[in-house]
Amino acid sequence: MTNDSTNNPKWTIGSECPEGAMYIGSDGEPKITPYGLGYLAAEFAKEQKQPLVEAILYASKVSANHFAGCLDRGHSEEEAKKRSDEVLASAKMRLEELYRGASKTGGRA
Repeated sequence: MTNDSTNNPKWTIGSECPEGAMYIGSDGEPKITPYGLGYLAAEFAKEQKQPLVEAILYASKVSANHFAGCLDRGHSEEEAKKRSDEVLASAKMRLEELYRGASKTGGRA
């Protein structure tokens, strides 16, 4: 993502981001899909050397924040839940791959 004035670690989007994780919005800017958000949350947790339990908690927080953000942007509760569930499912899939030593390439289930 972008740098800011904090010293906090940043999420990064690299060339290895899987298909379906991003798209180009109507404004011409890249956008992250709920699938991509979960994938990046898992990658970030692993990169920060979080133990699996902490990584799961982190992914859950990202999903909850996405749910709240969807509601703030006017999505119905049902749509917000659907999107946040996709974030969590994606993070779960990627965490399983990362912490069990599976493929680095990932992919959409």
